[in-house]
Amino acid sequence: MMQSVDTDYLELSNMRAFAYHEICNASGRDTNVSPENFFQQLATLCGPSRRPRGPVAITFDDGHASNIAMAAPILEGFSLKAHFFITTDWISTRPECMTWNDIRSLAKSAHTIGSHSASHPVLPRCPHAKLAQELVSSRKRLEDHIGRQVKTISMPDGRWNESVIRACAAAGYEVVYTSEPGFYRPPALSGDLMTPTIIGRCVVRSGTNLRTIATYAEGRSTAVHLLQAAYYLRHGVRSVIATDAYQRLRSHLSRTAAQ
Repeated sequence: MMQSVDTDYLELSNMRAFAYHEICNASGRDTNVSPENFFQQLATLCGPSRRPRGPVAITFDDGHASNIAMAAPILEGFSLKAHFFITTDWISTRPECMTWNDIRSLAKSAHTIGSHSASHPVLPRCPHAKLAQELVSSRKRLEDHIGRQVKTISMPDGRWNESVIRACAAAGYEVVYTSEPGFYRPPALSGDLMTPTIIGRCVVRSGTNLRTIATYAEGRSTAVHLLQAAYYLRHGVRSVIATDAYQRLRSHLSRTAAQ
């Protein structure tokens, strides 16, 4: 039993996780990835020449309708299962998002369903009561709709701090996914709580090229360090400039990284 748990932790520490949002041809957001590019990226990950460092995880944030309309059939073509993190207040209420029937269909197809909070706030900014409500209510709604336990959550906007991690532990989550490429932290006892495992992800953007996908999956240090530098630059700049200016800068950075 102990050996099995240790093996799981070892696999998680070597995991290379990719974070997607919408799979569509629209160009309005830099996290929109076209179906053609998504297909090519999965083909790259599944190719015979790939030398993975460890397991690879395909994840999706928010619960966009394109996840089931576009992504799920492409995943099925590669016999792959993904991890869908759902913003529960958006389901069956926003036309661009999935319905609860869609979520149940993904779960029945053996995809993993996790939480992305209830309303997608920046969790470190939430008062304690609001933070607990976001974490607990989203998990309960998901479990009520899919009929199975939900143990994972991804951080809205990639933001977290130690208070958020402790709140996740109190809400019953065992694994937290962030947007920090290459990041990993094992569970640890913090007071009377066992804090969740934390796994960073590479956010795939419209300009992300196949070389980046391949080298990150292989765990090449140069690729990981470049992605980490871009992540910390984005988040550092975001904290000191206006949101609209940050969005323009982020789009510029994404275009530059793709060249």
